[in-house]
Amino acid sequence: MMDSVHLVHVFSTFAPGGPQVRTAAIMNALPPGYRHSILAMDGRTDCQERIGSHVSFEVLPLELDPRSRLFPFKLVGRLRSLRPDLLLTYNWGAIESVLASRLGRIAPIVHFEEGFRPDEASGSQKTRRVLARRFLLSGRVRAVVVPSLQLQEIATETWKLKPSRVRYIPNAVDGKRFLPGEEKELRESFGAKPDDLILGAIAHLTEVKDLGYLVRAFAGSGLSKKALLVIAGDGPEEKDLLTLTRDLGVEDRVRFLGRIPDTASYYRTFDLFAVSSRTEQMPVTVLEAMSSGLPILSTDVGDIKAMVAGSNQRFVVKREEVEAYRDRCRELAKDPVLRKKLGAENRERCLAAYDLQQMFTTYHELFEEARTSS
Repeated sequence: MMDSVHLVHVFSTFAPGGPQVRTAAIMNALPPGYRHSILAMDGRTDCQERIGSHVSFEVLPLELDPRSRLFPFKLVGRLRSLRPDLLLTYNWGAIESVLASRLGRIAPIVHFEEGFRPDEASGSQKTRRVLARRFLLSGRVRAVVVPSLQLQEIATETWKLKPSRVRYIPNAVDGKRFLPGEEKELRESFGAKPDDLILGAIAHLTEVKDLGYLVRAFAGSGLSKKALLVIAGDGPEEKDLLTLTRDLGVEDRVRFLGRIPDTASYYRTFDLFAVSSRTEQMPVTVLEAMSSGLPILSTDVGDIKAMVAGSNQRFVVKREEVEAYRDRCRELAKDPVLRKKLGAENRERCLAAYDLQQMFTTYHELFEEARTSS
């Protein structure tokens, strides 16, 4: 058995989200001999509930004020006290920890980039951030991991990182957990009638996810008498979304479920899955929906069009094409045979291209390579 390997993870938040959930799953899958320390800049650590009891981990207080101008320098001492074998940093919100580790020559670094904040959602990146990434994500940074082909291109073309340093590792899903099927009692709990269509979405209720776009499309589609829109997730936009449903007259046909810790059964209540984001990279929820045998209706953001089966690609439309989004929604709603066909092809593609065990193996190999290479 190998000596204990200490991985220190630095997040802007460890609330449940794509990278946080994936990291918890990786921790659960790594072989014995690893221990983990988790720092969250905002103090939120809800995602620790997804880490198995067999994993050696601790969630630590930051004990520093991230708003201080001296924060990166004080962070040197905080990270040094943890004596990591490998430092794992996540997104722009943790970029100061990259600087701190480089200043203190603390440990090799693997940095993860998942996407952009709302102020960069349009695709125009701030020059300051581009230059900072270009400078910081070199040297002791052994690899910059990206989950999408779009981000891989940005990292090499815009940030000017060496292609050999950028690692594209697509997200993956457990096909044995996210299965097609029916959940009649759960559907009934939404107030759905047997012949109602359920348009489902699972997302944080934030500006970037833009659930308002989906609510307006649903209201304008003419389906509200025959369909329900079911949204699972919580976030700062919830109050505004509730107001929007009332203003559009569809409040009795939209269900807000709040945060659902385990969503696997909820996908099986949906007839189709919708994404309305302003920006994405490779959303895990889309993979989960595909694995659950659902057709995907989405705005054309990130890698979603490349992720879905070829026959589903025309249901991934440009954000500005609002009428096309509504039209595709109506088409899927009215054609159960088409929904079944697309769902089956999406599941087949997901199982073939996004295998969970292969992803775990790839990360394990990367961690070992990063901490031992000179």
